[in-house]
Amino acid sequence: MNNTREKFKSLPKGSWHAFDFPTQFAAVICAVRLGENLQKQFPEVAIDYKSGLSYSKIVKKYKIDEANMLSFRTAINAVYFAVRGYRGNIKSIEGKVNAYPGLLSYVDYPKGGSRLYSQQELDFIKSKSSDPQYLIGRRINWLKLIFDVNTIFHEGLQVRTRVALWQKINKMKPKQVSES
Repeated sequence: MNNTREKFKSLPKGSWHAFDFPTQFAAVICAVRLGENLQKQFPEVAIDYKSGLSYSKIVKKYKIDEANMLSFRTAINAVYFAVRGYRGNIKSIEGKVNAYPGLLSYVDYPKGGSRLYSQQELDFIKSKSSDPQYLIGRRINWLKLIFDVNTIFHEGLQVRTRVALWQKINKMKPKQVSES
């Protein structure tokens, strides 16, 4: 096995050493610091996220990677930290990076911290769950629905699962009033 990987496994959980992973370490520090700056420059990223935009779409909207000469992945992480905050403390050559709260508080997130549903996505799921093209007999063709939702609303990323869609569809069904 790789010697560097063995060294990493022997480190205490949550510790970072710049000697072993200098580029990843630098990217994390950059993303954490930029996240805090984004909170001041673009506080509206929280509104964008709550309205259903993914982190990658927010990066594209504000051209964060281009403006800061960063990789797309580092820019996505910076938006993540701006929205959710940073809970750790890092010591680096440039100084200490302290924890800071996110633009959204924990209560603003859906359970499990998953991506929020946009209204267009909810309307699509509701309409397609009863569309004959998305049914096999009386049952939903989950593979087709999951594929289309992820392709249309999440750039092909596997964001929505069968369980997530099943739960969302059940929540959208009108409550039946029992007669007693």
